[in-house]
Amino acid sequence: MSLATVLFAVAALGADGIRHRVAAIYEPLQTASMRLSPDTGRIPDTATGPAGASSWEILRDGGPRPCGTEVVMLSWKRPDGSVPRRDWIQVRIRRTERVAVASRRMERGEIPSDSSLRWEWRETFGSVPPPPDSSRLGRLRLRTGAGPGQVLTSNQLEPVPTVVHGRPVTMFSSRAGASAAVEGIAQADGSPGSRILVLSPFGRRIRCQVQDDGTARSLE
Repeated sequence: MSLATVLFAVAALGADGIRHRVAAIYEPLQTASMRLSPDTGRIPDTATGPAGASSWEILRDGGPRPCGTEVVMLSWKRPDGSVPRRDWIQVRIRRTERVAVASRRMERGEIPSDSSLRWEWRETFGSVPPPPDSSRLGRLRLRTGAGPGQVLTSNQLEPVPTVVHGRPVTMFSSRAGASAAVEGIAQADGSPGSRILVLSPFGRRIRCQVQDDGTARSLE
């Protein structure tokens, strides 16, 4: 063996257990309603780094609901923190989630309940919106109708309004340290944090933000 070969062997860092490291990245992303199964069988379990590398790490740049083929990065580092090389690794992810399935026909504006839904574990794909949070269902209503067997996603639901179109709402306004409250008429449905128009007793439509207690705060 030549001296150059010996020096290279000493300088080159080996990465072992790559498959385990890749799988470990996805474990913290799992939740009580989402399971992830990374297929690491086709990933090499070892790799040799460039000369001068003293450490390595596996990095992922992606969202909280991975699915399909992802690319993670094997980054090699020198003692001074510089990166002499990056290797890209493809990993296939299978995502299974606890989804809400309509057990009967539901109409627009209906608040789903245990009698109208059943929960099932199903594989979900691509950029499909996440399932609704089961703990919030009593405070959500359907944006559109749903048929029996239809899977509901979070973007099909909206908060139940605390302010209802056409009904009275107390409107607060503050100016120069003084505050006043009048009763107006909501011009749209609104939930806490949303912005609506409120018709004042004087016939003026005022932009307001709905508060947690069901009142409206003037933004003008």
